[in-house]
Amino acid sequence: MYLDPSLITNYVDIQDLIQINMIILLIKYTFYTIWIVPAYRLAMTFKSWRKNFSFYSVQELAEEIKTIEGKISVLIPARNSENYITSSILSAFNQSVPPKSIYILNDNSTDNTIKKVMNFISQKNGKLKRVIYKDKYIFISYDVKRSDGIQVEINVVDFKEHMGKPSMINEVLPSLNDKVDYVLILDSDTIIERRYIEKMLVFLNRDSKLAGVNGTILLWKPEKEGRFSWFFAKAFRNLASLYYLLTLRFSETVFNSVNSLNGSCSIYKLKPLLEIGGIPTDTYVEDSSTSWHLQLLGYSVAYIPTAYSFTVDPSSPKRFFSKVLRITVGIQKLFLTRLPKLIKKKKYNLLLTSIYTSFGSLPFILMIANTINSIILASLGIYSSSILEKMYEIFQFTPISIILLAFLKYPIIYLILSYVTGVLEVVAAYYFLRIIYKDEKIIRNALDRSKSGLILVPLILWVQSFIALIAFPITVFQILAKKKLSKW
Repeated sequence: MYLDPSLITNYVDIQDLIQINMIILLIKYTFYTIWIVPAYRLAMTFKSWRKNFSFYSVQELAEEIKTIEGKISVLIPARNSENYITSSILSAFNQSVPPKSIYILNDNSTDNTIKKVMNFISQKNGKLKRVIYKDKYIFISYDVKRSDGIQVEINVVDFKEHMGKPSMINEVLPSLNDKVDYVLILDSDTIIERRYIEKMLVFLNRDSKLAGVNGTILLWKPEKEGRFSWFFAKAFRNLASLYYLLTLRFSETVFNSVNSLNGSCSIYKLKPLLEIGGIPTDTYVEDSSTSWHLQLLGYSVAYIPTAYSFTVDPSSPKRFFSKVLRITVGIQKLFLTRLPKLIKKKKYNLLLTSIYTSFGSLPFILMIANTINSIILASLGIYSSSILEKMYEIFQFTPISIILLAFLKYPIIYLILSYVTGVLEVVAAYYFLRIIYKDEKIIRNALDRSKSGLILVPLILWVQSFIALIAFPITVFQILAKKKLSKW
């Protein structure tokens, strides 16, 4: 039974609805062209897979280790990180290539973060070197010996007011000049494998124009314990996010157009970082902005798939929404404010990457808008002129017509079909990645432990699409209001 058309036509002309439907379809298929570039890059990357993977993975290191020892400092920004900070410090402290120094940057925490840090130093029998009182912070330095006898300097920088991650890092960076060649920025809720620094520094040392690198990020634990928390966090980090890293992010590296080095575990050469003025403070996505600024100066950045870190992730859709909204606003703002520089510097590869990372999800939103509009038309017993309708006329007296009629009368089937197709694509990607990364036990284990979440991945991608739509007006407002957003 159809709705009375007069209930709708009192407010809108039905022909307008039909035209709107066709316009949405046209725009949707236009936006699908955004994905031509990443599709081409993926095809070229995996066409020469063995060569590309071999170049961007680090295996035999013995001959090069001697050239990189004692040349890196680790910066660990922390705010209310009492549950994770000790593990984060320990993972940096026990690296196969030990850092010269570790800086814990306490952002005016209100929990027991500082107490946990001091307990760690005490347990390691750290020796106090000096205490310096500054206007913005108190600096406390210790010498701490590892079990192998190597001494690492651990510095606690306790800020008196909430500064935000970029500002804290920028306070420390100048003092490292002429002391080290590299800095690892490690989030306080992230841990790294024992050879992480070793793998990264060897690769950085091979290329004078390479200014920053980071590796594969996997799930350490969700923010809160619970069966659903683990299920959701695994689906997000070890499936949806991991797929992006191992495919699109890797192809971006091959084409020298990486949109972002993840800020939770990136290593930079210090001098290029100082050249761009340190970490940008006008965005939520300081990691993406740093990557862009380095590339605009003529440097490159890279993703190394065989170096591993593990991070804490949102354990609920609400926290996921909040985190992704912040990141999406930051990425869109970065694109809109830095676009003239990309064009001026002729960074067209990076420009193409930034287009699909900022707006590539829009076709999914348009598909849903088209479905809603089609449902309204179908409820009125009206079908807009479309390919399906033409196909129905062609196959009218065949079994295929039953399927086509169902699509015409019940457009919600589009969404169901899209979801099923999404699940099948995710399953195919799962087996594809297990095959090509067959020698990487850590990646295979992460995929296998998370495969129950395959059914959740398309829904996560849909939510990210909605967030992209919601984020755009917020982005425009913040640009017009000239808001600086480094504190988070």
